[in-house]
Amino acid sequence: QTGLPVSDAITAAGWNNLIAKIDTLIQRAELSVSTAKPSYAVSGMSITASLYNTMRGYIVAVLLQMNIGTAYFPPTVSTGDVITPYHFAFEGTNSLQGAVNRAISVFNNSLN
Repeated sequence: QTGLPVSDAITAAGWNNLIAKIDTLIQRAELSVSTAKPSYAVSGMSITASLYNTMRGYIVAVLLQMNIGTAYFPPTVSTGDVITPYHFAFEGTNSLQGAVNRAISVFNNSLN
């Protein structure tokens, strides 16, 4: 559903697992990412535009190092924007998870 509050879009565990996936990819692909790492979430915490954009920046830094095109970059959000499940969706190409999945796929294919 579009327009749900972020608390309904992703759990703290889901947010933290996404960070862990990115960190694992950075380590396995031997990338050097100097972009700020997003904060871990705790239950009940709000995902603000600033926190979302920090996660986005972290993911984009990985995509750039892996030469993955801007078509896969998640959108930025502004203060006051409603962050919806689309921003986190596993199947959305331009979602946070979709971008991470694309990077993992590119890395796995590079091993063949």
